[in-house]
Amino acid sequence: MTSSISNSYCMGVPGLPPIVDSMVGGGLYAIQVSSPPARSALLSSVIGTSVRKGVPTAVCGGTPKRILQRAQELGFPELEDAARDGRLALFALKDAAAKNIFRHGAARFLLELDHFGVADGSLVVFEGAEELFTLQDPSAASEQVREYRDWFQQRDACGVFLFNLLSPNSHAGATYQSLLEYLHGAARLESRHEELAWLIEFWTSVSGVVASRSLPARLGSEGTLTISERSEAAAADPAVPEARDANDVFSLDRSLVDVSRQAAGQWIFADNLVGLLHACRNAVAATIILVYDGETELRQLAQAAHTLRITLGRRVRIVVRELDSSLRYQNELLLLNLGVNLILHREVPPSRLMLALESLKGQTFNRDIDVDFDAALASVAPTKLAGWLPPAAFAHEAAVVVDRSKALAVPYALVELRLPAPADADAALERFSIKRPGDLLTAADGKLYLFLSACPQVNLLATLRRLAGDGVEEAFPDMRFLVAEAEVRAELAAIGRKAGVGDAAGVALAQPA
Repeated sequence: MTSSISNSYCMGVPGLPPIVDSMVGGGLYAIQVSSPPARSALLSSVIGTSVRKGVPTAVCGGTPKRILQRAQELGFPELEDAARDGRLALFALKDAAAKNIFRHGAARFLLELDHFGVADGSLVVFEGAEELFTLQDPSAASEQVREYRDWFQQRDACGVFLFNLLSPNSHAGATYQSLLEYLHGAARLESRHEELAWLIEFWTSVSGVVASRSLPARLGSEGTLTISERSEAAAADPAVPEARDANDVFSLDRSLVDVSRQAAGQWIFADNLVGLLHACRNAVAATIILVYDGETELRQLAQAAHTLRITLGRRVRIVVRELDSSLRYQNELLLLNLGVNLILHREVPPSRLMLALESLKGQTFNRDIDVDFDAALASVAPTKLAGWLPPAAFAHEAAVVVDRSKALAVPYALVELRLPAPADADAALERFSIKRPGDLLTAADGKLYLFLSACPQVNLLATLRRLAGDGVEEAFPDMRFLVAEAEVRAELAAIGRKAGVGDAAGVALAQPA
């Protein structure tokens, strides 16, 4: 997932491990909170920490006077001065906010944020975020989250949506789940067995992407929120001893030999996957480090992660460390679904690796591990074609990608670009530089159609600019983005029925990558 990264954005909750505390610039994060006291404590921690770090900060929603009063009670007295001098902006939503956003669109609301001077690079927290989405209408909510996403990406800002806890079985809860593909992170702060728990579905931090985390939390007598240092197992039953191999590490990455000499526990290095699988065959809660570099075959890496998770159970921690290459978004998604706890980006130095590994201790992998491996792998490797195709072939190949993407909910998009004049087709096609398998291009009826496979919605505009240059929005002022399955399928069917336009001059036919 490509985003600009800033160390300034963080949740600021005491005790929260760095791997799930930091956030990325251009990112959107959603947090469901079960109770008003917990939500107030979380809001105070996030905005108080942000102001102290010198990040322009804004809050939309809630009552400004009450927000400042609670922040002062919880140890952030300086926020009142910050609100006066402009470092903290507070905006109350109108009573009819939800109705107005449904009627006029999220773009109108975002124009108001621009009008009131929310700075680029800000952290913006939306309290009572359900007012900003039409959760009764999945199509409208998807359009709204796309508009929020584009606004934050263009301003390199970071957005945090605080929702009331939604039942997953409710209509609103189902719509909320459909929005997650547009986000960089999702978590819940909820009561479990008379205790609070910080439950992470997935989270993109400055260090990497983590999935399936559960951390005990508590509200102190003064109302402050903290994350406990206890492991998940100890929180469930303090009498349960830590696993005998909790500090042990099995690694394919020999560049960590020097790091291992300063670490607790036994480190065992293997030269290949077979040796690693044999060495860790009796592991209970150890850490297993796999690597991804320019020579790594994705299928082999995915199979290793899946085999380790199935055979060793949920307590082992499986980490993939990028070396000289970066995983694509859909491949990160594949590995997290097949059992990987953490993907460490290649920019993370060895000195920070130990902190990331430490944050995984005591965690249990809670995602479903009964996954059809072949179907999952097929969903991220749907076609070997890239570039120009005649309309009928374009429609067929794109439909194949849509079908195979279902296994892991891999995102895709169909972009319709209306040509200023039909005679401009050849020149318009030539400006696109497409090499990535699954990215396809065609032309029909005075329009260009671009299909982007495994492209997160948060990166859609950036991807379009990368493929066609920074002036693409001026060259094609009339463009339409289709991301919902029903809309994409209907448009592909229509393209398939249109007459072919032949091969455009100067544009190569699609070739196997």
